[in-house]
Amino acid sequence: MEYYSSLGLNKGASASEVKKAYRKKAMKFHPDKNPGNKQAEAKFKEINEAYEVLSDPQKKAAYDKFGVAGINNNSQQRPPNPHDIFEEMFGGFSGQFDSFFRGNSRNQRHQHQHHQTQRKGTDIHIGLSISFSDCIHGAEKSITYNLKNRCEPCQGTGSEEPLETCPQCHGTGQISFARGFMNLTSTCNVCNGTGKIIKVPCRFCKGLGFAHKRTNSILNIPKGIRPGQRLKVDGAGNLDGSSSPGDLYVDIKFDKSNFEIKDNDIITKTEVDCVNAILGCSMLIDTVDGEKLVKFPAGIQDGNKVRIPGEGLPIGLGSNSRGNFLIEVKVKVLKNITTEVRELLEKVRENI
Repeated sequence: MEYYSSLGLNKGASASEVKKAYRKKAMKFHPDKNPGNKQAEAKFKEINEAYEVLSDPQKKAAYDKFGVAGINNNSQQRPPNPHDIFEEMFGGFSGQFDSFFRGNSRNQRHQHQHHQTQRKGTDIHIGLSISFSDCIHGAEKSITYNLKNRCEPCQGTGSEEPLETCPQCHGTGQISFARGFMNLTSTCNVCNGTGKIIKVPCRFCKGLGFAHKRTNSILNIPKGIRPGQRLKVDGAGNLDGSSSPGDLYVDIKFDKSNFEIKDNDIITKTEVDCVNAILGCSMLIDTVDGEKLVKFPAGIQDGNKVRIPGEGLPIGLGSNSRGNFLIEVKVKVLKNITTEVRELLEKVRENI
């Protein structure tokens, strides 16, 4: 085998050229990018052997002068660690290669177990419809949702009996294997990295470690909450075998209503017949605070709005200050009028 040609270089290439060529080739033929490809695996071994020689100044000098025979007497030296070049190539990103190039399974196992103990349960998302009154004054609402909680009979282990040590990884959560001159590690596929296995699944949860249940709770609705906003309840989510529960997220919607919202104002519409529009009148109007007697001034026009200040939405979460309640007027033309009314209107028209 000719080492320079294995890396696609000319004889006498510099150290930086050797390193650059090895990076490119190693990424191309790495076994994990070519699973089951024997040719790629053989090529990866070949370029690693070439890099082992050409990256070492003494071996490179001997090889340049005497060929392969010149490096045989120098074989006791420790070969360079391929992880080093990946560390230089990727910096912090090189952590993805740690499980392949580092054999420190004890440290990895400690990190894995620490992660397991800190794992948080999944979050729950639900929707809740509230009224305008709930938004304006605040409220307590009863909510019901499905919750995944730890199975009490098995204490979340999923097992009828004590968990057994995984025979594949012997409790480490990882398995090691050799590929070329490298020792590689990966998560154990038997226990999924836990180091323990279930021999007799729990009869209540069927080995899942958690059970579903319907949960009722009281949710505090702060005044000023708006449609599309979300409330978060810490620790009210799923536990599902984790060390701490997830959170509950409640998306707020408004009940169907004839009212509209614009910024902090609430808008409704009402019809006023043309005679009352001309002369002015008072009418009972449904507002978010109940029925109110509202005065409409004489000469009001179609599309005009009558404003009731301070009876709109709170201007902020928890605020006591409110926007306006606006009543948009739709002037209604009279149709089926009596002969007497028509004669009166004719006289009115003559006098206008």
